Amino acid sequence: MIIYIGYLLVLVVSLGDTMPTYEACKDENINEGQSNYFPVSDCTKYKQCSIDGLGLPYGEYMNCSFPTYWKQDVLTCMNYDKVICETEYCKNKPDGDKRAGHGNCRSYWSCSDGKSVPKCCPSGQWFDGTDKKMCTDILPTDTNPCYVDCLNDKATPPVNSTLNITTTTAVPEVCNKKPHDQDPKLYIEDITDHTALVRPCSPGTIFNQTVCTCVDDMVTTEIHCAAELTLTFEKDLKDSSRNGIILTTEHVQYNATTQSAWFNGNNSRMESQRFNNIEHIQNLVIDVEYSSNHAILTANQSIMSNDYCQPSSIDIKEDADFVYFTVGTTKDLQDYENVVKIPQGQHPIKNATFKLMDELLTGTVNGVSDSVKAPGFLSNVHCGLSIGYSKIKQPFAGYIINLQVFFCNPETPSDNTFP
Repeated sequence: MIIYIGYLLVLVVSLGDTMPTYEACKDENINEGQSNYFPVSDCTKYKQCSIDGLGLPYGEYMNCSFPTYWKQDVLTCMNYDKVICETEYCKNKPDGDKRAGHGNCRSYWSCSDGKSVPKCCPSGQWFDGTDKKMCTDILPTDTNPCYVDCLNDKATPPVNSTLNITTTTAVPEVCNKKPHDQDPKLYIEDITDHTALVRPCSPGTIFNQTVCTCVDDMVTTEIHCAAELTLTFEKDLKDSSRNGIILTTEHVQYNATTQSAWFNGNNSRMESQRFNNIEHIQNLVIDVEYSSNHAILTANQSIMSNDYCQPSSIDIKEDADFVYFTVGTTKDLQDYENVVKIPQGQHPIKNATFKLMDELLTGTVNGVSDSVKAPGFLSNVHCGLSIGYSKIKQPFAGYIINLQVFFCNPETPSDNTFP
């Protein structure tokens, strides 16, 4: 379901406040394989909960961007004046009590008549949220002057300054927004497993997927396509993208010498719930470098898929003869299954690319490519993306050397960058 709303965009950016902890979600009722969000006593925060590979609940506390509050019934952060905060910070605080806002160095909240009111320091100053609780231009070590837009107050750096003006509060760790396919001034925000909102950008801005927000459409941005997930295995099995996505990892061995991950062909898997319900997108690129002894395969083995749900929408698999790329798409209420297969070569190391772009699915293995039409958008699937494991195919046996997932074309600047 997509809901159109009439009020102006409020930028919602959520960043992790703490490292994931088992204590955060021990008392919550968590549905495995779905997004689980819960309120906390501070209305500017919420917590995101998941189940780990041992079946234990864990989670982390997240911040709403300034000046928004968490609204549980729609599972998103909304402008503070549209949310009734039952645990209002300023309820028993004196007028003028201040605390820092999140994601904008000029922002702070000030208490007035028992309510929190968003405020901004003058351009160039930042809010010192320590004991001083005041605006200051005395900068801490390694901190630049705070020339960022805050609420409706535009940044005004000194004349001839070489400082960059930041027009967004922060680069989000997790982007739950997608571009609208017909109007760059709109974007689609996922709210629940079955609901998405079509929201308008502020006047004079357009949506950019890479920074997950609306940017000025009067200047050419230099934002390049950024990966949503990056596994280079240089140090460990963790995501090294801007998102820091939490992965459920079972029976996968890290090889520090080869900087790769070994999958045993039995019960090894890595899984991310970040990629469940990724619909309404037309651009998806998965680059994976892996090594396997495909010549001995007697059945399909899974490299990457979301086939915990059927029908699935993303699938990369191989047998002794081919590497298969499958994408499920939807157009005009019609579902399509689109498949490309590339012959296996002699080399055990394969550089494979799954590319859904402009209603075309392209599969590439070590420079050999083929394409088929893939009408419409990626189909909605409620299950996460699994690496090396499948319930209906043979699990992967071999090494994953590198893996990246993009919602844009990494060969060019962001597809959602407009002049």
